[in-house]
Parts: sequence; C-alpha cells; structure tokens
Amino acid sequence: MEKTDNSCGLGSLRPACMQRFASTKWFLFVYSMLGTVQGMSYIYMSATLTTLEKRFKIPSQTIGNTLPSSL
Repeated sequence: MEKTDNSCGLGSLRPACMQRFASTKWFLFVYSMLGTVQGMSYIYMSATLTTLEKRFKIPSQTIGNTLPSSL
C-alpha cells in the first residue's frame, strides 16, 4: 500500500511554516468558512435581484430565465 503525502501547500510549493495547517481541524475550519462565504453571497445576490426587480419593474420570470440553474 502506498503512503499518502499529507503535507500542506500548493502544487510543489510546500513551505515548512504551512505544515501546522495540515490537520483535520484546519480543514474543517477552512471548509466551514468557505461554506459561510458562499451562503452569504447567495443571500446577497437574492436580495439584490429582488431590489432590482422592484426598482426597474422587471418581472421575476425575466430574471429567472437569464440566471444559471445553479442559483
């Protein structure tokens, strides 16, 4: 069985100062922060679109047809 390299870095750049972040605790922290930022951006986009629809009297169907299905 091949041993997996669990060092922290980007590509072949793996400085010694980054190795303290190569743990499950730090992975969970970064993953949670990224999820929080993604959720905040989704809420911001939803609120902004609603405001634009009201201000410029754009029907929701028009906005809905132009957005990607991932939103």
